[in-house]
Amino acid sequence: MVGATATKYELTSEWVDGKRATVTVIGVGPALGVGADVTTARSCVAFNEPLEFIKPDLFNGRFISDQVGWAVLWAGYGSGVTQLGDAWSIAHGKIDFGWDASWSLTVGTSTVMDVKWEER
Repeated sequence: MVGATATKYELTSEWVDGKRATVTVIGVGPALGVGADVTTARSCVAFNEPLEFIKPDLFNGRFISDQVGWAVLWAGYGSGVTQLGDAWSIAHGKIDFGWDASWSLTVGTSTVMDVKWEER
């Protein structure tokens, strides 16, 4: 099946030098997949990036999402690899909520939509 993916990420950094940022990133692109025609799921994800300081625009750039999962309401499990700009996530675990039984591969672009800064 050929389609498209749009995924919203809300990411909060660790505290660095008394500051942290919460970044909203949107990843979009054409997708290939098998399984359910329309899916929705919510889970936790952690991204790794090569910096020792906070740089929200690091998430701008290439979006790659290779995901497999199943979910029925509050029960589910998923696994995947995601790239947002220069940050990567390789994860598996419980899906918090959703309706899904699929595998998909998306290659597109990621864009930082909003940044909120906090200070201690």
